[in-house]
Amino acid sequence: MDWETPADAWYVWLAVSIVSVALAGIVLGLPTGPPPDTNQAANTIDRVAGTTHDASATYGHDAAEVKFEGPTVSLRNEHGTARSSLAYGTVVPVVGNERLEAVARGASLESAYGDAVETDRQDVEGEFLADLVEAHDEIDGEWTPADGELAVRTLEVEAEAGTTVEIAGSIDRVENVSRSFERTAATEATVRYTAASETEIEVVLTGFEFAGHGNRDFNDVEHGGDNELLVTKSETDTADGSQDDFEVPILSEPGANHHALVYPIAVGVYTDGSLECEGQLESSHGFADICEGGSITTDIASDAAELAQNAQSGEYRVTLVTA
Repeated sequence: MDWETPADAWYVWLAVSIVSVALAGIVLGLPTGPPPDTNQAANTIDRVAGTTHDASATYGHDAAEVKFEGPTVSLRNEHGTARSSLAYGTVVPVVGNERLEAVARGASLESAYGDAVETDRQDVEGEFLADLVEAHDEIDGEWTPADGELAVRTLEVEAEAGTTVEIAGSIDRVENVSRSFERTAATEATVRYTAASETEIEVVLTGFEFAGHGNRDFNDVEHGGDNELLVTKSETDTADGSQDDFEVPILSEPGANHHALVYPIAVGVYTDGSLECEGQLESSHGFADICEGGSITTDIASDAAELAQNAQSGEYRVTLVTA
């Protein structure tokens, strides 16, 4: 009996063709490479985030996009998507934020935020934390383009809600009649401050009174002379967490210019009854810093604490990641 089938039978040829096409389709459908290695990415992040000191690291990858969502890092490319969990708290993705990306890749806060601090009159750490909170709100849980190198950095900043105070005096020209010698004194001062909500602000101005008594030597007035009265004026206000101005009157009566204070005038700033800082008002030309510290609003402080590891009062240990 002949069990062999003629090799040129059409149905054999058709069956072989179908099988070949099917196998080719399977081969073409298989990935040509692996998805990104999220385990290595997560290990790099955890190695830095788990330290007790400031640290940084980088990891080269082949992902086209990255997503950080809570304690999960995801990477994907044309071959697939991979995910891994992080062991140490919350990281803050900063992809797309130029200043934060610079910090994540090693720049100092001062170099990244110098111009902003001069403009906004806010301390470096406070401005940085405000940016960090905004970046977390905008980027966490979103896919963002990746550039091939993951950079992670953890650092500790101190941005305890404090007080920023500037003060300017008014211009009041006072003249010594016998010498026709003009000097400048202040009849009031304007205080500009930013402080945490519910903070009681008190500004104390201390200086020598210009009495304006005819032929008296002006230098005697400035340095006390026979006028030993040391004039102190104060004004109290309660901060609401935003920038504000208030006036500190110096004259005991409107128009009584002989009670003006001669520059320089000592300035003391008190918050909640304790001396915050002190300085000197040299002239009436614009605002001068008395307290150089800055403040972050209560809301920002609360949000930043949620992003920090072991956040304590005014101390934030945060981990930034860009990819």
